[in-house]
Amino acid sequence: MLAGTLKFFDDTRGYGFIAPDDACGDVFVHVKAFKQSRIVPEKGMRLGFEFGPTKDGRPRADRVRRL
Repeated sequence: MLAGTLKFFDDTRGYGFIAPDDACGDVFVHVKAFKQSRIVPEKGMRLGFEFGPTKDGRPRADRVRRL
């Protein structure tokens, strides 16, 4: 499991980005990843997550957990 910080989240659009600790570039995160773990997304929160692909093949955060 990777770790990072929630950099941005738009409640209206239902998505945001996580800045991973390994600095590999921001990772897309959808509101569904938070609902699975019953987490309310807040900018700056520390998260654990796994990678999964988006429809266009870019990295997406899955199985998000609060650290």
